[in-house]
Amino acid sequence: MSDRAFGWGLRRGTPPGARGARSALESAVLPALAKLRLAPLTTLSSLALSALAALSAALAPAPALADKALLVGIDVYADDRLSFEIPGASARDVGNMKRLLTGTLGFAERDIRVLIDSAATKQAILGGIRDWLAGGTEPGERTYFFYVGHGFYQADDNGDEADGTDETIVPHDARIVEGETENSVVGMITDDELGIAFKALSDRAATVVFDSCHSGTVTRSASPLGPGKAGRTPNLKKFRSIVVEEKVAEQKAEGTPMSPRETPAGVTVWTAVSSSQVALIDTDDAPDYHGVFTAAYVKGLETKAADRNRNGEISNAELLAYVRAESDAYCNRHADQCEMGLTPTLDPSAAFADGPGGDPVGDPATTVDADTILDFFAGGNDAGVVLYQDPPSPVRVGTRNIRFRVTSPVDGQLVLLNLTDDGKLIQLFPNQFARDAGRAGVIRGGATITVPDAYYGMRFDATAPTSGTLVALVALEPIDWPAMVGDQRMAPIPAAKAVKDYLPRLAAALGGTRNTDDPGANTRVRPWAVATLRYEIVGR
Repeated sequence: MSDRAFGWGLRRGTPPGARGARSALESAVLPALAKLRLAPLTTLSSLALSALAALSAALAPAPALADKALLVGIDVYADDRLSFEIPGASARDVGNMKRLLTGTLGFAERDIRVLIDSAATKQAILGGIRDWLAGGTEPGERTYFFYVGHGFYQADDNGDEADGTDETIVPHDARIVEGETENSVVGMITDDELGIAFKALSDRAATVVFDSCHSGTVTRSASPLGPGKAGRTPNLKKFRSIVVEEKVAEQKAEGTPMSPRETPAGVTVWTAVSSSQVALIDTDDAPDYHGVFTAAYVKGLETKAADRNRNGEISNAELLAYVRAESDAYCNRHADQCEMGLTPTLDPSAAFADGPGGDPVGDPATTVDADTILDFFAGGNDAGVVLYQDPPSPVRVGTRNIRFRVTSPVDGQLVLLNLTDDGKLIQLFPNQFARDAGRAGVIRGGATITVPDAYYGMRFDATAPTSGTLVALVALEPIDWPAMVGDQRMAPIPAAKAVKDYLPRLAAALGGTRNTDDPGANTRVRPWAVATLRYEIVGR
């Protein structure tokens, strides 16, 4: 095939952060052992003591990274009107998250601070982010912030919110103030305040997780607090939010999840629900109550259930797909609790390039391979998108005019990728030829996209043995592809750009959410399909 379509190979390298200490250990330990063998057996001479000290120093573990986690869970509030009637769910979620961190994610127990109920005041939470997470770590180290409890909102006073409200989390010392016509909740922590706090973590590998309601925009940038407003009656049974009046609920539904430009650089943010939804407490395991989202998040990582392509590595994209599927399954069992649905979110798009432990997906310094691609796009193909080659593989060197065809049963927008087994990634469609013909990215239901088509003025010929994988990504509803997709030429994409920029943006676009035209309707995940095809060129 033409060099325009196929290219070089790369392999996965040593994971970032892996360290080899054999030579250092040998140089320190072997002389110490030799000295010990020369020491008298009846006494511990000064020689033996110094040798023993050298041996102990050599065998001591290397200083661990100062990874830090702050886990906050609130079931009982100082104002008892805010306390959950279902007891213990938040504390249990904190315990499950701590087990995940110390086990699967490798945090030391001494590096995890827990704030439960009365310990989780506004001052303690913000101070913990500032002093424990930011102050206790260095650039490049991991930080984890987890909050489970009430989420709410209050009036926006600096004009940075399209829906006129700041999202909040509700610390233990917040309280309800009754008014003549409405009640207020005071002492909350706004998304503006959180945004300022999390900016100090932007040069860390920072993960922020909210299992609360109205949290889809919960790390916006700086602003002082405004007055809080709420409906009169808290709903404290299965929902991790205070109930809001109907007109305010409609207003909140007009909001959108956090956009990447509003997330502090370097900070990955998980939220249990979109901004118009309420996070739920799972009642199936009573009396061992726990959050629907947190249980799925922990289970997906601990049991490896989120590893959709079974390559031993879980990406954030795979984990997001898993927790969404588990949330949908809970709603299918409890439709009475899920009027607005459950749509976990992940921001920003760059977060799709990492795993939940902070390590990058693949090794951008050395490789792009099929496992890396599927870590981003291990989706299904319920829509029945068909991808095939004409003539079919294997083909022999010398075969001319090879074409790839994609057919979708419904209208959509297509990105067709080619990944050679020797590591070259090329976007075959859309391309410069399709753009010139005004057909960039669109695939019509029942019609076929052919690459290359007659109007391209070029063809694919089999010129040398090679093999690889084609990946067709089809968004089944209108989507705004990243600009780099529309502008991409049919040329190799450098590995570092592919893994850290191109593929994450594609995954984020496909994994995004869209509100329906009805402001009171559920925020839905955009449907999409992925189809793959192996190809091979053999010698004559």
